[in-house]
Amino acid sequence: MAENKDYQVLELVVSVLQESIADSKVQKESENTSVLKDGNDFIRLEQEFDGDTAVILITDKKDIIYSEDLLETLLRIQKNEAPASFIINGLNVEAELVLYAVRDHFDEASSSYEFVRAVERKVQEMKIRLKFGDHLFEVVVVNGVDRISVSPIFDKPLDAAVQSAIEADAVRVQAGINKQFKGK
Repeated sequence: MAENKDYQVLELVVSVLQESIADSKVQKESENTSVLKDGNDFIRLEQEFDGDTAVILITDKKDIIYSEDLLETLLRIQKNEAPASFIINGLNVEAELVLYAVRDHFDEASSSYEFVRAVERKVQEMKIRLKFGDHLFEVVVVNGVDRISVSPIFDKPLDAAVQSAIEADAVRVQAGINKQFKGK
């Protein structure tokens, strides 16, 4: 007997995104997969199931969801409207929000910081590459239940003063992120 799957969560999310992104078009690839096209860019949405819970896997390589300020909307849907979880480019919605907040906090710490790219994304954990002036380094961010950790990693030793400045900024970023997201 074929299993009857419910794709209402996928349809809801596609509808919300289409309404929020002007001139976007939807192409349904299959019962569980839709593509939202925005000019030459696209967002791919695929629904899977974890038991009875819908899991929406979203591929958004151009960060359209972030640039259209839709992360909070997805979080609201997840918390209030649908028994679902959303994974965007490998991170859940909360971790995606944390990623952008970490970038913002480093920018606030100094205009010398530049986001290069996300290196790894694993649901609640990410590794990002940043530049401080000409110095490349990585930051591991873990969105834990009670606490978010922000840890710089240096591939090669930097000038002691530069490394100390980055480490001190990471401590401040971690404190700011925890206050923002964990209330601590």
